[in-house]
Amino acid sequence: MGPTASGKTSLAINLYQTNLIELISVDSVMIYKDCDIGSAKPSKDELIKAPHHLINKITVEEIYTASDFYHEAHEIIKAVHNRDRTPVFVGGTMMYFKSLLDGMDNLPPRNEEFREFLEERAKSEGLESLYIDLINKDSRYVSSINQKDKKRIIRALEIIEFSKDDKDDQKREKLNDRYNLFQYSLVDTSRKIIHQRIEERLENIITDEFIDEVKNLMGNYDIPKNHPILKSVNYKQCIEYLNGEINKENFYLKSLYATRQLAKKQATWINSWKSLELFELEEINKLEKTLKKVIHDFK
Repeated sequence: MGPTASGKTSLAINLYQTNLIELISVDSVMIYKDCDIGSAKPSKDELIKAPHHLINKITVEEIYTASDFYHEAHEIIKAVHNRDRTPVFVGGTMMYFKSLLDGMDNLPPRNEEFREFLEERAKSEGLESLYIDLINKDSRYVSSINQKDKKRIIRALEIIEFSKDDKDDQKREKLNDRYNLFQYSLVDTSRKIIHQRIEERLENIITDEFIDEVKNLMGNYDIPKNHPILKSVNYKQCIEYLNGEINKENFYLKSLYATRQLAKKQATWINSWKSLELFELEEINKLEKTLKKVIHDFK
């Protein structure tokens, strides 16, 4: 793992050449078809050279969640082991990593009809009404959910509405309960290198080709209003530009700020992670050698 623009993709492609591993993408935007430039997705040639699971899996007419990732990742791990290879996860969507490592409660999936019903209630009755309803149903949420956090209030009510009563079905299973794990991350303690790389990469992203990519997404797909792609870095800013809300210069500046904030959040996650071996960006060759040794030792 590592922050955006840290060199994870090129490292993963090099590792794939050992012919001993399979790569699993841990990226909440690359999962979608036609979200290529804005997500810095590996090129078609790179994906031919080093295929990744969970890239170009679905279109933006569907919503892919951490729960989806958790369940699919476990199936992929089993299949990779059956082929006598080692699964290697690479990416920067920390919530996906967390769901895989810590396990997930066996919670119900999203129910769009019920969510729309609650959204209408929030408009007509006020969000406070939903919050009171939530507390009346389960008072434990008082300490964990802010009364103004509409997103979490709706999700909590959804869980209560559709959850099973069998608590045994909701126990978490951590990944290291099943497998031997080796966890590594690239970091940039000074943030100088990562900031420079972000600027360089963004200059290649904010192009007419990317604007066309977003136009095609908006024109060719029926994207749900609550879809996370609409708030994703680069895509959110491009949509604002296309809607005439910002000019080209501000499009770049807002994307730059959002990308830096994303890298900062990723770094915070990484620094709080347990059992994670850290390598500075300048040590990427050392990390590659370490990973190759681990991979070969498993064979």
